[in-house]
Amino acid sequence: MDEDRFDQLYNRILDGENWDYSTLDELIGLSESGAREKARQEIEKKAIEAYKKACTCIGCNHCDDCDSVREFIQFLNS
Repeated sequence: MDEDRFDQLYNRILDGENWDYSTLDELIGLSESGAREKARQEIEKKAIEAYKKACTCIGCNHCDDCDSVREFIQFLNS
């Protein structure tokens, strides 16, 4: 989310400046995109932790040093 733009729009509405529903729509869109990104990051984190626990590599101690885990993280970020 573009926090500067969000703050600008939010303050415009609070200050009673000239705004219309498109301003409010943009503000809501920015807010929702930030929430989606936060949820995506949380789901990714949980997926990585679950993958680490399920990893069966020989000598694996369920850490980021495992090639399989690194490949999974790379896959999620692509």
